[in-house]
Amino acid sequence: MKKKLKTSEKTARDVKRNKILFMAIAFAVVITIGVMGYFKFTGKDKDVSHPIHVGATGSIDHRSQKGIDSKLPQNSAEMSIPSADAIKGKWFVAFGMASIAELVLDEQDFQIIYTNDPKGALRKYSIGKYNYDERSGKLTLYPSREMGEPDAVQGVFYTVLTMRNYDIYLKKKFDEADLYFIAPAYTVATKTFHPLFSYADFNGAPVLKFLPVEMK
Repeated sequence: MKKKLKTSEKTARDVKRNKILFMAIAFAVVITIGVMGYFKFTGKDKDVSHPIHVGATGSIDHRSQKGIDSKLPQNSAEMSIPSADAIKGKWFVAFGMASIAELVLDEQDFQIIYTNDPKGALRKYSIGKYNYDERSGKLTLYPSREMGEPDAVQGVFYTVLTMRNYDIYLKKKFDEADLYFIAPAYTVATKTFHPLFSYADFNGAPVLKFLPVEMK
C-alpha cells in the first residue's frame, strides 16, 4: 500500500506480503456452514455521524434487532467491545462463492479491498484514515482520494469502493478473535450503511463477521 500504512518496518513488511495473499485467500478453505473462502492476493459524499448504538433502547425496531442478533453468536448486549489494539491488523470476510473483502487497520490508516471476481482481476478499494471509540465500539472510516490507490498489480484493475464516511459498530465474543461489524441503527431502514453490508446480503441484517488473516 505504498506509504499508507507506515507505523513500523514490521507493518510495512506485513502489508507488502499481504499483497501476495489477495487472490488465493478465497477457495483455500471452503464450506463449513455456508461458504468461507480465501483468495490469494496477487499483489496485494460524506455521511452525518449519529452516536446511536445498535441495540440501544428505541434506536432500532424489534424486527431489525432480531435479525441482527440472529447473525451474532450471542445477544449483542452480552458481547464485548474490542480494544483499539485488538482491532489492528489484517482481517477478511468472505460472502457467497466468489466475493471477499480484506480490511487492514493500522494506527490511524485503513485499507479495504473487495472483489467478487473469482480471478481477483477486478477489485474495489477504499483507503483513508479511521477513528475508533473504545467506549462505544464505533469505528468511523474516512476515505481519502489524496492517499491514492493500492499498489499496481499486473492484470488487476481497481475502481473506488466508496469515498463516503461511514460509522460501523464493532463487537466480539470474549473467547474469540473474530470481529463482528454491525451497521448503525439509523442506517438500517434506509439501507445507507457501508457498501460491504449490501454486497454480503442486501436484504438481510447488516452484520459482517471478519476473521483475522493471522492470529495475534
